[in-house]
Amino acid sequence: MVLHVDGVHKSFGGQRALRGVDFELRAGEIHALLGANGAGKSTLIRVLAGLDRADHGTITVAGQSLGSHPTIGDAHAAGLRFVHQRLGLIDSMSVAENVALGAGYARGSGVGSRLIKMAETRRRVTRRLDELGIDLDADALVGDLTPAEKVLVATARALYDDAPVVVLDEVTASLPAPDVERLADDLRRVRDRGASIVFVTHRIEEVLALADVITVLAEGRRVATAEVSEVDHDTIVGWIVGEPPGAPEARPKALAALAPVLTARDLAASGGATVSIELRAGEVLGLTGLVGSGFDTLARWIGGVARPERGSIELGGAQLSLGQPEAFRVAGCEFVTGDRAESAFLELKVLENLFPGQRHLSGRWRRPGAERRRGRALIDRLDVRPGGCHDTDLGLLSGGNQQKVLLGRALHINPPVLVLVDPTAGVDVGARALLHGLVRAAADSGTAVLLASSDFDEIAAQADRAIILWRGEIVSEMCGHDITVDAMTRAAHRAPGVAA
Repeated sequence: MVLHVDGVHKSFGGQRALRGVDFELRAGEIHALLGANGAGKSTLIRVLAGLDRADHGTITVAGQSLGSHPTIGDAHAAGLRFVHQRLGLIDSMSVAENVALGAGYARGSGVGSRLIKMAETRRRVTRRLDELGIDLDADALVGDLTPAEKVLVATARALYDDAPVVVLDEVTASLPAPDVERLADDLRRVRDRGASIVFVTHRIEEVLALADVITVLAEGRRVATAEVSEVDHDTIVGWIVGEPPGAPEARPKALAALAPVLTARDLAASGGATVSIELRAGEVLGLTGLVGSGFDTLARWIGGVARPERGSIELGGAQLSLGQPEAFRVAGCEFVTGDRAESAFLELKVLENLFPGQRHLSGRWRRPGAERRRGRALIDRLDVRPGGCHDTDLGLLSGGNQQKVLLGRALHINPPVLVLVDPTAGVDVGARALLHGLVRAAADSGTAVLLASSDFDEIAAQADRAIILWRGEIVSEMCGHDITVDAMTRAAHRAPGVAA
């Protein structure tokens, strides 16, 4: 075993985060680590990295025991490397320069020992990329690479010195399906050349396509370890949440019978193509494309949180002031993003996040008793955990529970229009199913929902109608059962005017 974790316990005050967790990683293996938010994945990774000290247990890397609480230096010296969602790359520098930032630059000898030898650095990095099976140009600017290629640069930097273990911590959370497929191919080549990878993700479909072995944590315990070839999607979901979440089936709607509620006409950035969209009451309109296609920018224009150079948006027959978030909210357009740092008040209580400005109350005066009663009822309906957390700082909740609060804040006033941008990014499968159920219920009650997501599976499962963009232009629109991952993948790679 290249990595062996035996009986690791970790508590924070009275909260037990890890309860005797065991974990084993074999040489030349991709081992997926899954679990709901709060299951203990992040705590285990932090213990391995030396950021948190375990209370009990042992960690062994390549036969070297690190005890129960290695320091950051101990973990690095033993060969544990970590690649996080924030990759720590510099876009204005080349692949070779970014890799060398971690691995070290080639330098001269003697009196010139402090001088960087860039040509030799490029040769060393190119050789290492070839050894790892990563097809990247060492001279390419990182800012010109795709998101998946950037992950590979960070992975190459982590494995440059033949470290025995690299942990990829939710690096695919913001990648669309085609980029994940490219990354998976390269990671398999890295594995086949001897690297051992711990792959942390919430996306079960990625695990089934990429990993050799899966371990699931729940409530700080290891509940299952199995060869991926011996399990299926429903089995994994059952381990994570205790039972399949039973998300509602997508069903075709008679879209032509739905009344238009929001119309966006000729929206465009400076020098870009114009885009027009009509959003109908009671539908979920999916908006997607590859990273950089502009689907998320278009959603922000329609949600009022960003301003296009030109165009107009009407809601309920009234023209809105572009790029004026408060004007959009007053008109009945709510906006929620998966980037909780953008829209959450993490230092405020859950109740304060649910009802900012007391928009749920009638009359001029705030009524704390009514606010708390309604807040508790909403927390129960949203299944925000732990229960009774209305007086807890939002930042202390897991990401999935924070997202439930933000979506509840938007939905409790029954808005005519709800604009979502990657609303389930980084949340576990149970929270994802609940959030999807809330969105579907809102649409069924008449809310017009615009769901902008880089996750093609999410669009295929939730949307009644889907629009795919390519470099700011609409290249395809599909409805009902025609909305498939394969169809969206093909459309997302097709330039305007190119036949399917």
